[in-house]
Amino acid sequence: MSEATESGPAVEQVRSFDRVLDAGAATLLLAGTGMFLFARYSLTSLANGTYIVPKGVTFVSRADLHSAQSQTGLWLAAAGLLMSLVAAASHWRRKR
Repeated sequence: MSEATESGPAVEQVRSFDRVLDAGAATLLLAGTGMFLFARYSLTSLANGTYIVPKGVTFVSRADLHSAQSQTGLWLAAAGLLMSLVAAASHWRRKR
């Protein structure tokens, strides 16, 4: 642990690995949430009949695409959540 100085209490430096872990967790959470919300918005548009399907593409194939996107988004967000828990445990362990 660092010693206190005249200017104030000691401040421990955060390891660069911890910063990378935090950034990775935030990126996965944001990307997964964004992908999930986009997919759900597209599926809602399909259900409402406001989705414009390109010529030669079926509504079923678009529904399958957006359904797969929503599942992938959930998996990415879950991985980000798991990574954030690992980062929190690492910060806690380092603090002790």
